[in-house]
Amino acid sequence: MKWNVGWGVIPYCNMNCQFCYSNHVRSNPNFSLCKFEEWKNFVDQNHDLIGSINYGTGESTISDDWFKLIAYIRNSYPDIKQALTTNGYLSYQIKNSSEYDAIVRKSIDEVDVSLDFADAEKHNIFRGQPCAYEWAIDTLSYCQHNDIPCTIVFLGTDSVLDINNVANLFEIARKYNTILRTNIFRPTMGINNFSKKFVASYTNILECIYWIN
Repeated sequence: MKWNVGWGVIPYCNMNCQFCYSNHVRSNPNFSLCKFEEWKNFVDQNHDLIGSINYGTGESTISDDWFKLIAYIRNSYPDIKQALTTNGYLSYQIKNSSEYDAIVRKSIDEVDVSLDFADAEKHNIFRGQPCAYEWAIDTLSYCQHNDIPCTIVFLGTDSVLDINNVANLFEIARKYNTILRTNIFRPTMGINNFSKKFVASYTNILECIYWIN
């Protein structure tokens, strides 16, 4: 049996999402769970058990060592599939580094891009980053150009699940030949009252599902 590993190599994120339940950790660039050698050792010791890895949780592409890690895994254990969940910052990194571009094209088999609103201003405000929409769209374009399978992932809150917004997200998905997927926002342990306002109503979830169907 092979494991599908969900791996948050770094907790740090370069956005300030309104709904984030752990921004006290995400906003600290000096906070790291492990270092490259520990990541490498984990894969070396367990590669026979690993079928695939999806890098998520923080924004992995911020870390130079992440690019080093995916290159190492592809070169050493090419049978392990590697996927990335990104807020779109991937496009910024590869635009500024031909080395990173080559590594991603060789090492990453699939990309999930977070894009909640089809409207740039709304998405940027929701994610607390003025470049969020631009980065997401650029990453979708990059994946399309390089034939990397890609999925748009949008958060299931009442405002995001608005039918007009979802319809426009489908148009973006069609343009860039991607799958569209939603993660319904769920309360977690320690969630504060401010974050509870992002919990989608059951009615809105059903209406969106019916519309999609």
